Amino acid sequence: QEYYGNAGKTERHGVEAMIEYEFVPGLIASAAYTYTEAEYTDYNSRGSDFSGNKVPGVPEQHLYAELRYVHSTGLFAALEGRYIGAFFANDANTVETESYGLLDFRVGWRAEIGSWQLGPYMALSNLTNTEYNDNVRLNAFGGRYFEPAPGFAVQGGLSVEYAF
Repeated sequence: QEYYGNAGKTERHGVEAMIEYEFVPGLIASAAYTYTEAEYTDYNSRGSDFSGNKVPGVPEQHLYAELRYVHSTGLFAALEGRYIGAFFANDANTVETESYGLLDFRVGWRAEIGSWQLGPYMALSNLTNTEYNDNVRLNAFGGRYFEPAPGFAVQGGLSVEYAF
């Protein structure tokens, strides 16, 4: 019995644009937008014709915006926003996610010590406590498409790099 198979032919069209502007030294605003149309042009599976349906897992719209400040000492702070448009979770286009927006805040420090780079940071994620699906399993068995994301979260970390 076949449990999976390749989809048929698809057609994808879209546009992406990005802009970045430095207001004063260290204060940078950036934004990126993606619009995508993705559909099956020829796809038959297990007796169903999905031709003309949207390709699941591909949102039509995605917007990212960030305002960040980077000080000459390596300290930084950033406010980041994302918008993800709705998309289908199955080939039949009968299950659809909801669009959502997220707002995050990060602070940290980047330091160079000889050949080493250190980067401690802290992030406040999902400041508005938005409910959304963190993972969508496409064409999931038993209707188990959605895995909910956590609400507001505090994260921290440290990156360590060495240049040879």
